[in-house]
Order: sequence, then structure tokens, then C-alpha cells
Amino acid sequence: MIYCKCDNATVYQISVIIASYNPDIYKLKRTIYSVVKQKSISLQLIITDDGSTNNFFTEAEQFLKELNFRDYELIPDKVNHGTVNNIYKALKHVKGEYIKLISPGDYLYLPDTLSKWFKYVKDNNYDLSFGDAVYYIEVDNNMQYVRDITHPEIMRIYKTKQDDDVIRKYYVGYEDITLGAATLCRTICMNQYMDEIVGKVIYSEDSIYRIMHADGIVQGYCNFPVIWYEANTGISRVQSQKWGMRIFNDFIITDQIIVNRPAKDKIEYKIQKMLKQPRGSIRRKFKKSLYFPGAILYIIERKIRKKHHMTMRSAEESFFYETQNYVNQHNKSA
Repeated sequence: MIYCKCDNATVYQISVIIASYNPDIYKLKRTIYSVVKQKSISLQLIITDDGSTNNFFTEAEQFLKELNFRDYELIPDKVNHGTVNNIYKALKHVKGEYIKLISPGDYLYLPDTLSKWFKYVKDNNYDLSFGDAVYYIEVDNNMQYVRDITHPEIMRIYKTKQDDDVIRKYYVGYEDITLGAATLCRTICMNQYMDEIVGKVIYSEDSIYRIMHADGIVQGYCNFPVIWYEANTGISRVQSQKWGMRIFNDFIITDQIIVNRPAKDKIEYKIQKMLKQPRGSIRRKFKKSLYFPGAILYIIERKIRKKHHMTMRSAEESFFYETQNYVNQHNKSA
């Protein structure tokens, strides 16, 4: 496994970046609450806004003061540049060893989520890690579970002894990628790879994880839930041709970034040969089957085991409703 170079100039264990654009203040407060109430972990909170009509920074700062939390920064912007730039401008303020990206409406799973996760990545020396996400929607203040396909779909390669080469093939070769909301990344790695995509990729910040896997930096699976994921919002969830094309363009640009890098080993060389071909083309499919013959088995496994690749239908709900109840009461008393 390849690792990012260490950076000892850190103050916190984890920096949480809330990347917002025209946020719902109720959801923003609940996300803030889920971060601030984390236990046994040193935290920095950064809220970075992408040119919202109303960024609600005044309300957010007042809420943070009421929660007696001081380790935060608020980064405004007058212009909407896109998700990648919004996160990128926050990175220069990060003082944590690891970064957790999160959006308003997504909530950390339990109060000990980050402390458990941090212990896992440190014990195993992972630059990148992911956990399970609980997909949900809220209707009339009531939470409903959403059953959806997991990301990645094929989890067995993470639940047994990890083979880094196999994971790289699945992640980049077969594009069995991870839900970005359920990832934790070492800061030095995120800085390094965000430098490569900023100004090129606009919305898909988790494109860096494809590049990292191509390079041999492989994610580890912590094997516990880490996030309440709001399933009907966010760029990747919007069902429109316009946004679909924007995400598609980001994927194409990421392909080219990977192709233009010096190949570090045979796997990356094969990945580059495949990615040089146009997306959806016969030539690309041929190259995939030539260099990654396991892709055929992957397609078969997805189809015959589809019912096993579904998100959770139940979870520990106490912290979810704690965030809801606290913010509801706070709004009533405000």
C-alpha cells in the first residue's frame, strides 16, 4: 500500500468541514449539533459557503456559542464556484490530522462515531476510510429509512482480509465507488489530491478518491455506521439532465487526470489504458475486459446478489432524534 507523506503540524485529531450552498438553517443546525456533540475526540469545525443568498453564518455562530463550542471557522464567499472550490478554500484553514466532509442534512451517526473512526484509521494506518451510511428522508418531522444500493456495492472484498490490488481494480477499473459522505481522509492526502483537481473538476470532490486508488492509496472499511445520509438531496441525487451532465463531465475530466499521471505500477498502467478510451464506447469495454477480466464476474455478481447490496433498514436512532429535538426546542425558544 502507498501512503501519503506525514504532516506533524496538526492541532486537532479531526477537522470537520461543512460545505454549504443555500442551506436549510434547521438542517445546518442539526448537522452542527451532531459534530459538536462528538465525544473523546479533539475537533475543529469549519463551515465553508459557496456564495449562498443567505449563508446563515450569524445564526450558526450564535448556535455554536450557545453550545459552548469555540473551535470553529466560518468561510464565506460572494460567488458560487462549485463544490470542489468551496472545499478547497477551506483546506488552508484545516488544523486536523484527518478531514471529515459533511453537508447540511447529513448527521454523524452517534456521539462516539468520530472517536471510534479515528482510532480505526490510526490503528491501521489508513489515509482513507469509509463506513456504512444509513439512508433516510424526513416527512412531517418523521424519519423514514430509504432502501438503496450500497456504495460500494460489492462489500465482501472489504469484509475479508483486504487485498489492495483487488480493491483498486474494483474502485477504478469497475467503478464500484464509495459514497463520499461516508469517508474520512487524512488531511495531507486531501490537500495533495485536491490540488490536482481544483479548477478542473467542479462538483465531484470525491473524484480525488478515484485518483488515490489509481495511485495505490487504498481505503479501509471500518465496519460500523458513520453517517445519517439524507437520500433525496445533494448534487449526486438530483434527477435532472443538467446535473447528470455536470457529474458526467467531472468523471471524464478525472479520467484524463488519471491518464496523464505517471503510472506507478502495472495496475495503474492498465487503468490508464482503459480510461484513454471514450466512456461508453466499445473500445473501452474491450479494454476493460482485456485488462480486468474480473469485470464480467463483477457484473454477474451485481445482478445475482443485488438484494444483498442494500442499505440498512433499521439503526440506532437515539442520536438522530436528539439532534432533531434539540434544534426544535432551540428554535421555539429563539
